[in-house]
Amino acid sequence: MRKINEIIYIFEGILYDDRTKIESPLDYILDLLSKDIEFKDLARNLNGQFNLLIIDFKKNEAVLISDRFALHPLYYFISEKRIVITTSMYLASRQLEHKLPDFKAFSHLLLYGNLVEGETYFSNIRRLKSGEILEININTTKIKIQKYFSFVFKKANKFAFNSFTEKLHKYWIDAIERRIADKSKIICQLSGGYDSRLNIATVDKIKNNKNITCCSETHTMVNPNLKDLKVANRVMKKLRNSFKRLIIHFCKKDKKRVIYDFKDLVRNICLHYTVLRGEILLAERLGNYNCPLLSGILIGELLGGQFCLNKVFTRAEDSFQYFLKYKASNNYKDNEKFINFTNMLSYKDLKDEYLTFLEKSENKTLKEKHFEMLAYIKGIGQRPDSLRVLSKKFEILLPIMDKNVIETILKGDINWICERKTHIEILRKINKRLANMRVDWAILPLNYPKILKKISKKFHSLLNIIKMRLMKNNFIRKKIFHLITYSDIIQEDEELWKYITKIISTPSAIEGKIFITEKIRKNIRQYIAGQNRNDSLFEAYLFIKMIDLVYFD
Repeated sequence: MRKINEIIYIFEGILYDDRTKIESPLDYILDLLSKDIEFKDLARNLNGQFNLLIIDFKKNEAVLISDRFALHPLYYFISEKRIVITTSMYLASRQLEHKLPDFKAFSHLLLYGNLVEGETYFSNIRRLKSGEILEININTTKIKIQKYFSFVFKKANKFAFNSFTEKLHKYWIDAIERRIADKSKIICQLSGGYDSRLNIATVDKIKNNKNITCCSETHTMVNPNLKDLKVANRVMKKLRNSFKRLIIHFCKKDKKRVIYDFKDLVRNICLHYTVLRGEILLAERLGNYNCPLLSGILIGELLGGQFCLNKVFTRAEDSFQYFLKYKASNNYKDNEKFINFTNMLSYKDLKDEYLTFLEKSENKTLKEKHFEMLAYIKGIGQRPDSLRVLSKKFEILLPIMDKNVIETILKGDINWICERKTHIEILRKINKRLANMRVDWAILPLNYPKILKKISKKFHSLLNIIKMRLMKNNFIRKKIFHLITYSDIIQEDEELWKYITKIISTPSAIEGKIFITEKIRKNIRQYIAGQNRNDSLFEAYLFIKMIDLVYFD
């Protein structure tokens, strides 16, 4: 913060110049303003993650500038009595005398898993969008919004979906073919996510699957001295049957081979980013989807170009920081819009990456922590326990399904549930597993809506299914939500709405009911206070909090 001639400058964040971090960002900003440039030009010359507030008491105006990605949240509301600007949603909500819930925002939360850019849970609190400048007249409280940066979307992408997906499919195949062009042995981690299974499905069409080594344990990949990767091969033999089944859930099958239906997945990702409606969520959600390679190609194509660096990111925020540094460098080209990297690694690539990583690492203990190296290479930051998802693939069951349905889906791999157990005991075991593992909706058969419709008859209403522990699963929850009218349920169910408003308004009032622990309450409070931006975490526990009873026949 700095005050000069009745003008206050408040800066939060980081600025980059060329490849280096600017140590005195306010001095840099003041130097630009001394050239008598407009705020739009000022904003275009700032590269980094930041919020900038300028209050001019002579002109009685305040100016807010957010970076082009709006990585740092900035909330504001204007009333007759005051103007409130804060980086904390919790603090903003505490300043409101009358909280007006935004039903449309909650509809977006249920439909897409996060809010549309600029929305908050309250209609009278707004969040500054990416690349925006907000000018406020302090006397009249009138506001003026200017856009200094916008992503240019290709019009054809909105109207020619089939040709768009065909083009993306070509990019995907080309990316995989480049990685497996040599004769090196192909190693692909089976993590349970989209990337690993899509890579397997794609490589299976290019090469015979006998040339592919898959494994679910990290240490089998990183040590090149293991003789013939015996452990990895042993794991692959165990997963051989599941390998085909996993692909079949999102593939079309003919008599000769399994063909991946690429369009369905692209449509799913487009829905997640609301791209088909001409919008894209460019804050912390970008690049954090379960299929980073494909979503990266998708975003790159929508923005008019794509590029790939030999740099891997463990979190979406890291990719943005590197992108901003790279954009400020001399190597940046106008047609390059997004950074991404495939996790499909040949044995040689893996060895070289690993050795390079160890040489650069200051922490020598990483030589023994191979899983950290793998997270570095894969760029999706997976925990070691999540790597075992496939080896325990179908032990994760859904509490809404009876034994017959489970047998149909799991095809006999349900030994632990065949014993005589009560529903509650089964549910507890499922809850324990769901707490440590990621479950993908792709394990459901393609006709799962019919199954849900059939099973829902056993419950008092479809809403009771939504309130179940199943809500811990982000993907399945979204699919179930597609069967209901979101805004209508929220508005008609007064009890449901009371829970929502109570949670987002008064964190101290959150009480520990079933499945609620002190850690969960802490996470919710952190999210509301803007300290934890994990949308899916808050979203899942929000609905778990609403559980009073789980209904069984």
